[in-house]
Amino acid sequence: LLGDDPKAQPSRSLPSSRKKGAGRTGEDEAAARRGLEVAELAVRHTDNGKELLRILSARSVSSQFDVMVVLQRIYHKLPDPINKALLADPMALNRLMEILQNCQIDYVRNESLGLLLLLTASNKEIQQIVTMQGLADTVS
Repeated sequence: LLGDDPKAQPSRSLPSSRKKGAGRTGEDEAAARRGLEVAELAVRHTDNGKELLRILSARSVSSQFDVMVVLQRIYHKLPDPINKALLADPMALNRLMEILQNCQIDYVRNESLGLLLLLTASNKEIQQIVTMQGLADTVS
């Protein structure tokens, strides 16, 4: 039979839309677009991120943790509004440092450290502020 001998079969290739992994780029692009749209909405409806930063002062450690996660996700998509909000409200950076230095819950401290590292990776002004507040001493 023709189907038994692979050499005897004419070579056929699947249409590009059916090849393994095809469409993945389109899905990734759509997900990235949705992520950017959500980040833009969050920034727009929180006074350019300022309202999110105020949640860092909440007494609830759970709320603090959640807002740090949200801030990181937004920052990856739209760093400028978050940087501007942080520089306009130095107490927000101070609050992040307090969480890092005083919180007894490791995963919350780790989230605070992760956010601080993300913020300082590309912003010299934020680097200077957290250096003055003792980030290097806290981490070491």
